[in-house]
Amino acid sequence: MSMVASVPIVLTVIKIHGEEKRGRLEQIFARSVPRVKLYGSFLIVAIIESVAIEFLLSVGLVGASGGELALGSVLKVGLCYLPAIWAIAGLAILLVGFLPKMTALVWAVFGYTFIVMYFGRIMDVPEWAVKITPFGNIPQLPVQEFTLMPLIGLTLIAVALAALGVLRFKERDIG
Repeated sequence: MSMVASVPIVLTVIKIHGEEKRGRLEQIFARSVPRVKLYGSFLIVAIIESVAIEFLLSVGLVGASGGELALGSVLKVGLCYLPAIWAIAGLAILLVGFLPKMTALVWAVFGYTFIVMYFGRIMDVPEWAVKITPFGNIPQLPVQEFTLMPLIGLTLIAVALAALGVLRFKERDIG
């Protein structure tokens, strides 16, 4: 459920590269708009979008259950996936900053993660192959016990990847 929610967030953070390819950023940067401020606006939209999507998915799941599920517990499960979503978005930001022509690599990572997470048990994928994906480190509530450390680690990785990508975007040639 939540892994598919990362698609619009990734599309939002790589949208700036599409604008760059179409030559639209030159018109913006012709005025004194700081690159970090511009890309930061895309990132703020992506963060708000990720929280909103997880919230709406949780509310929809509770509604579809006919009241059998408590909103608080479903929301807790849904929000646990945010750091993994942000980690994939962080990779996309890093690629936009360092290798803009290779931004499609984020879809390869997404595809690998999707296959491993959804078909891993059927295909008898080793545990390490699941753990190298961002979603493989999320506590599987309510079956597993809630642990905060993997979520903190993924959030720090996402922040580091995004910061490196934005800093590189600020320095590289556009166009």
